[in-house]
Amino acid sequence: MQKKIKIEKFLALSGACSRREANNFIKQGRVLLESKILTNVAERVNLDSLVHLDGKVIRPKQVLKIWKYYKPLDIICTRKDHKGRITIFDKLSQYLPEENYLISVGRLDINSEGLILITNHGEFARKMELPSNGFKRVYKVRVYGDIKKFLSMNILDIQKYLGYEIFSLRLSKEKQNTKNHWFYVTLTEGKNREVRNIFKFLDLQVSRLIRIQFGEFKLDSMNPGDLILVKSEKIIFSND
Repeated sequence: MQKKIKIEKFLALSGACSRREANNFIKQGRVLLESKILTNVAERVNLDSLVHLDGKVIRPKQVLKIWKYYKPLDIICTRKDHKGRITIFDKLSQYLPEENYLISVGRLDINSEGLILITNHGEFARKMELPSNGFKRVYKVRVYGDIKKFLSMNILDIQKYLGYEIFSLRLSKEKQNTKNHWFYVTLTEGKNREVRNIFKFLDLQVSRLIRIQFGEFKLDSMNPGDLILVKSEKIIFSND
């Protein structure tokens, strides 16, 4: 979801000038948009557009905002879907119509549910997603089948076969019936179908997959469709 804003507002948000001053700067040919002189004071731009004022790159100052969203089943994590399916951004545009620029941190497939982080800050999203930063993703997974193969193997055997690191994989201590079992899986990156491939290798069928934690952020008692603004004073973040 990325709504364009007027160039005068873009410049004012950067702190470089007032809106009235921005109009004058544009008329004077001092503003470049994507390396071309801008002459239209009504031009609309994205928050991540490349804008120069007097030869210097100008960026709007952003107050970091982070939301926790419980993605329900049957909703996809993309901006637009050619099949016409509902996306998380369709929902977010209803919940947060005043927000010009929103990004989802990572994805969950259409048959998965749980915690998705939403932010207005591209650098925060990038840092959370980079595997090298080691932010843990924790999943609660219900599977159907015989767990003998799981019990007979260690995590290193599974990692060797799949070719990626599994931080932890443990059977829940919750009471289980004969064939249905709950597992907790912790990973440090979010490859496509990574969790499902673990259980496919173990000859177990996934019947429910819920992400319950991403870094320090937890799903806690949220319900499907819930959206919660995280208090910014609890977030430690730097552009450095």
